[in-house]
Amino acid sequence: MAVAGHADLIAERVVQLGGVAEGAVPVLAQRSRLSPYPLRIDSGVDHVRALAGSLAAFAAKMRCSISEGEQAVDPVTVDILTEVSPDIEKLLWLGEAHAQTRR
Repeated sequence: MAVAGHADLIAERVVQLGGVAEGAVPVLAQRSRLSPYPLRIDSGVDHVRALAGSLAAFAAKMRCSISEGEQAVDPVTVDILTEVSPDIEKLLWLGEAHAQTRR
């Protein structure tokens, strides 16, 4: 499933649990727990490193959320997050691999 499909899947689960899925960019920017993306990057490698850092933080939060779902005995949410997690981990792996430079 594409990453955009993951966002829809998670939003649908939020609604099923009685929440409101607010996906507008200003709302996401305001509520994100990720560090703001640096705006003054001037090299491709630095962009890849910044993206890899954001993906690492997101992957760590995803792993925590899976554990929290297990503790709350919410198998459906755990299944959804477990489905999404490998794609995030793969993007992280690719980003970290591309961020390495030869010295």
